[in-house]
Amino acid sequence: MTDYLLFGLNNVEEDSKAMLVDQFTLAQMEGKSAKAASRNYAGHTFLESYRRDVASFAVQEYRFTAGRARIMQPDWEPEVVSALKAELYAPPTMRKARGVLLETGRAPSRQHLARRTSAVRKARIEALVTQVPADHPARDLLLFLNAQPTAALRRMVHRNLDAAHSLAATLPDRSWQTRLYNLKLLHSIEQDEVPLYQPSREGRTARIFGIGPTYLMLSRPVRQQLLTGCTEFDLRAAQLALVAHQWNAVLLQEKLVRGGIDIWYVLAAAAGINPEVHRDLLKRAVYSLIYGKNEQALKQDLSAGIGLHAGIKRHQAQALMKSPLIRELVQCRAVRLRAINTAGHLTTIFGKTVRLSPQRMAPSLLAEELQALELAVLLPAFSYIQAQQQRRGELHVAAWQHDGFTLHCTDRTKLETHTRQLQRLVRRQLKHLGLPRLTMLVSKTLE
Repeated sequence: MTDYLLFGLNNVEEDSKAMLVDQFTLAQMEGKSAKAASRNYAGHTFLESYRRDVASFAVQEYRFTAGRARIMQPDWEPEVVSALKAELYAPPTMRKARGVLLETGRAPSRQHLARRTSAVRKARIEALVTQVPADHPARDLLLFLNAQPTAALRRMVHRNLDAAHSLAATLPDRSWQTRLYNLKLLHSIEQDEVPLYQPSREGRTARIFGIGPTYLMLSRPVRQQLLTGCTEFDLRAAQLALVAHQWNAVLLQEKLVRGGIDIWYVLAAAAGINPEVHRDLLKRAVYSLIYGKNEQALKQDLSAGIGLHAGIKRHQAQALMKSPLIRELVQCRAVRLRAINTAGHLTTIFGKTVRLSPQRMAPSLLAEELQALELAVLLPAFSYIQAQQQRRGELHVAAWQHDGFTLHCTDRTKLETHTRQLQRLVRRQLKHLGLPRLTMLVSKTLE
């Protein structure tokens, strides 16, 4: 709990000690995640024990029945607040101490930290082997990612950590929330550098996700700095390519097929905004629209900002929503949602039948359909990486990110050959799925 309150990612305000603490996070701290999953968990006893034995705090705006998480305001001493700021903003190699174990108050040895991290990681991996359903389409991928050797990835992260920290502390065109968020993430990563993956808790998507704080969650510039030396592989405009095919969006297909056009620049031009500054905001907005976001609500989000991404002016948001590509997406989405509502179900590319219910409306089914197709496109690439690692051990997946992945190749002389093979396999899979020319696997070496 103390570690979360000091280094957690959900700060409410700048320089504020207030932290958002949801029910699942609290249950995980107490070792009662299963009870939270069955909606049979209450955290007040644990919190009162913490308030009595460790540190005083105030709780604001908590109301479980309304879905409102606790906002906890710890009553830290000024010395603690100053020490926390110094800890976060000092480059990792400049820190004078390794800190202390909160449960003992003593500085741990590096060997102790390594053993503890290894033990926790091993326990999580063993638990996941039994928790991932046998019919989950990404089961083999997930188990491979969690079991792959980590020594080379750890060395790379340590080598790049100071540069990533410096960038995070001075991110241009980013808010204080973004800088603080990235600094806290980097601090967490120092304890356990390599991500572990898990399926979604609800089982409503073929996607897999990092467990806890990982570098997968860093802002793109910081993550790329941390993974310098790796090669990113990305399905170009993947979600748009999938819906262009699935929904027969003719105008979108024309834009995607035409070579040399970056679809995000087209959308940015329609809104009159800088594509480099607002690219992530655009992506979040368009993906929200694809998966069922109400148009009026999306306009408000674009103006206010989405997540850590700063918003745009109201007239720019309106111009974007009126652009031909967005209008086509809205119309095609409506047609697909009507078809799902009429049928009452759909079947994903992996043969899973998903039915409408009071808990699952048509947009939820639509999202699962598209995300399954996204995984299917990349599975041949995974099979190749798995075979190469077993044969030569030179390829490591530094990150798996739904519509792409990042590879660390310990033999740089083989990288070009691996890149060509991966692109060939994905190109063939796209053709097999009826998606040729709408997207492609592009690569970029991070330097």
